[in-house]
Formats: sequence, C-alpha cells, structure tokens
Amino acid sequence: NFWNTMYVSVLNNLKESQRLIPSQDPVFFPAAVQKNQNACAEILNVYAYSTLVNTFGNVPYTDALDIANVYPKYDDAAAIYDALFVRLDKAITDIDVNSAGFGGNDLYFGGDMAGWKTFANSLKLRMGMTIADVNAAKAKTIVEAAAPGAISSNDENVAFSYLSAPPNTNPVWEDLVQSGRKDWVGANTIVDFMNGLNDPRVPLFFTTDADGNYSGGIYAASNNYATYSKPSDAITDPTLPGVLIDYAEVRFLLAEATARGFNVGGTPEAHYEAAIRASMEY
Repeated sequence: NFWNTMYVSVLNNLKESQRLIPSQDPVFFPAAVQKNQNACAEILNVYAYSTLVNTFGNVPYTDALDIANVYPKYDDAAAIYDALFVRLDKAITDIDVNSAGFGGNDLYFGGDMAGWKTFANSLKLRMGMTIADVNAAKAKTIVEAAAPGAISSNDENVAFSYLSAPPNTNPVWEDLVQSGRKDWVGANTIVDFMNGLNDPRVPLFFTTDADGNYSGGIYAASNNYATYSKPSDAITDPTLPGVLIDYAEVRFLLAEATARGFNVGGTPEAHYEAAIRASMEY
C-alpha cells in the first residue's frame, strides 16, 4: 500500500502537475512564477523518491511513471541518489524568493518561496548524511553546502496541516480513532526508556494506564488493551500536523556531521542538546 501510494498518488500527481504548469497563462503566471512552481514540485519529487530508496533500496526510477512500461527496471539506489542531488540542487537554484509560487494553494508555506528553499536545503542535509557511510567525501561536500540554509528554528518546521473533518484528517486519527480499533498500546521499549529519563514529553505521547501511571506492553507480544498506556489525545488528534522534517532532526544531523569532522560549525554535544531541546519545545 505504501509503494502504491508513493508512485500512483504522489509521484504520478506531481508529474501531472509539472506537465500542466507550462500551460498556464503567462499573463497571470509569468515565467518566474512557473519556475518556482516547478521547483516546489521537484523538491517534493526528491522527497518522495528519497523516501522510497530509504525504504526499499533499489526502486524503479528512470523507467518509472510510464504507463506503457509495466515492467520498469529497478535502478541502483546510489545512482538514484546521485540523480536526486542534481535535481535538488537545480530546484534550489531555480527558486526566486521574490516571486510567487502556488500562492494560497501552497499547503506548506502559503506561497513563501523562502520556506521552500529552507525545506530543500534541510532535505539535502538529510540525504547527504544518509550516504555518509558509503561516500564520506561526497557527503561532506553536500552537507557543508546545505547546512547554512537548513531549518534554524521550530518556526521553520516543515509540516502538513490536516483538518478536523474527513477526508482531510491525519491518517493516524483515521487508523486509530475513526476505524474504531482498540488494539494499539504503547510499547515498553519506549515508555520505560522515557520514564527512566523523567521525560516531560511522556503525557504528549501516551495516556495513563489502568493504574494512573505510564506503562507499555511487551513489544511485539499480545497485550491487554485496557492495561497499558495508549497513544495520547495529541497523537490521535485529527488535526495533528504531519511533519516532513523539523529543526530537531536538523540539529541531530548536524551533531552527526560534526562528529564526523564535517565543517558545519558547533560541536556534537551542542547540536545534540539543541536537538533535544527543540523537540521538547515543539
């Protein structure tokens, strides 16, 4: 289902969007606006393909989205990443922050192209760190280029805002509330760990258990629903934003980058602590 959604409902729709962008009336959508719109679509293309590669490894890429080719070849994951870096760099270069994009139809940034540029650099940072173990030199170059333009506060987190009524609700609400399911409880692996740290985020992740405490069932075992903590009201809210990438992740990535000797400023400890603080504040 995830595979089908990514190719059919995401990548195919982005392809159709990019096909239609040049057909708009240039009086109302001049070249700079169309270029920005295409850059937005390209950034989402790169996000989607990188997610597929991170999940499955080799996937259809060069032969993908061709209805006449029902047996597309699977491209090498590293080669796909190389191509995605080229596409992402071009999208970043193409963005004109002083021109419009999709305006009010932009559900991420409301047409603010500076937000898209920050998003693209943050994605580039993530992808650069993803290849750090297999191509350290290339990763270093990519990460050092992306870091200055990446998310620098929680105000710049990239998240999709859902609505309170179907069919525009967060899928977590659909799966755990609308479905009427009562079989998901917290896992002891995370609940015990957070309890041991006196983590202040526990009540934002979980409800209290039957005894008024926070406890998780044994991971992967059959657990009594009534006994253990459940996903919290915050997690199961239909309007819970869907986060694509945030400040906490960026600072964790920078912590890893500095630990590897990449020139992005700061220290591993400072970036790591800032990441935890950003998560808690968010």
